[in-house]
Amino acid sequence: MQRSIGRLIFSMAFGFLANASMGQANFSGSWSLKQKEYISGPQYVNALPDKLVISQEKDSLIFHTIYRDEDGSESGIRHSIPMNGKAISNFSTSLERKFTRRLQWSEDKNELTITTQISLAGNENEVDLTRVETWKFYGGQLLVEIKSLETTSENWEAKGLFE
Repeated sequence: MQRSIGRLIFSMAFGFLANASMGQANFSGSWSLKQKEYISGPQYVNALPDKLVISQEKDSLIFHTIYRDEDGSESGIRHSIPMNGKAISNFSTSLERKFTRRLQWSEDKNELTITTQISLAGNENEVDLTRVETWKFYGGQLLVEIKSLETTSENWEAKGLFE
């Protein structure tokens, strides 16, 4: 009995140390959308980008979301978010909307959540929608789950697998 308890304690301690030594996941790379699944709500063509180009640095996560247009051309948006969980805001004059983003790591540092609040057009003090993206590795691929909580239209949810 004592031997079993000793093995259990050793296994738990070893597992903890192995997990702690692995550190935080690094999502850097160029990722292409392999498959997309709509979970609920409207099925928006641009719910997930066709490509993600990610650079994970010491103090910031920089990523480009790239979408393919009907004519085959690509357009993209560059995002930069502090790694320390501090919210960052910017204003799009063309859309007349304020975007506030925050990054949060899971306790085990193996997945991250990016929360984006987008204001109503013309009223940067009122939130129109909140997008919550969760990134994690799934069998060597990047799984992105996104939920959009909307105040003026229908909520939706989708997930995509990137390789």
